Amino acid sequence: YAWTGPNGYTSTQQNPTDATESGLYELIVTVDGCVSEMTTTQVTFTDAPVATASNNGPVCAGNPLTLQGSANLAGTTTYAWTGPNGYSSTQQNPTDATESGVYELIVTVDGCVSTMTTTQVTITDTPIAMASNNGPICTGNSLTLQGSADLVGTTTYAWIGPNGYSSAQQNPTDATESGVYELIVTVDGCVSTMTTTQVTITDLPIAIASNNGPVCTGNPLTLQGSVDQTGTTTYDWTGPNGYTSTLQSPTDATESGVYELVVTVDGCVSEMVST
Repeated sequence: YAWTGPNGYTSTQQNPTDATESGLYELIVTVDGCVSEMTTTQVTFTDAPVATASNNGPVCAGNPLTLQGSANLAGTTTYAWTGPNGYSSTQQNPTDATESGVYELIVTVDGCVSTMTTTQVTITDTPIAMASNNGPICTGNSLTLQGSADLVGTTTYAWIGPNGYSSAQQNPTDATESGVYELIVTVDGCVSTMTTTQVTITDLPIAIASNNGPVCTGNPLTLQGSVDQTGTTTYDWTGPNGYTSTLQSPTDATESGVYELVVTVDGCVSEMVST
């Protein structure tokens, strides 16, 4: 056997395997000294495709993830994706991947197989927002809305509330209305579901002080206290010569003069009134 081919190729093997060039290869066979005519075969070497793998991530949990595959050659093309937990797909750009991790792609073009390429997928958990406040508080005291999230990262806060209230602070202190306040937290671009906190701002009680006087010496004097609200209530009377009482309507005052009353209802303290 006498093979010749491109770039000075020669071989005396019947079926040589060392040809590396596309082109025309010629063969002459000699049998018992008798030489054949030359015959030829056309050899075609096709370049292996170069596969490219990418994805649209990072994405937030629940948002669509797309794996993106391509090759540098045109032709009859197939795609073979593999990934975490036994994932596989023959789509060029599958949208059914749900796990973070490394995804591998092999592309075949006209029967020629690429080397494996990979893409790293990152699926970020959705943050869980938490909203609370330091209430209930009394009118005139400072209200603080308190926001947090279970994830760390670049974080933004969006509060809304009664009468068009809004704030981008984590813990705003400028809310002045009772009602429901809503919070959404965004961490690294991933948005939480809305959470809420109920704010209660209690009006200050209005105390009323009076007495059954004037009375004659020796007759009983009764201080009379009341308030415009219901709840857990305490009374604090003060008066002449160090007089004090925590009764609502004490009967032990014995001096003429001004008696002062402060009433506390559910922790909220009235202004002082007198009789």
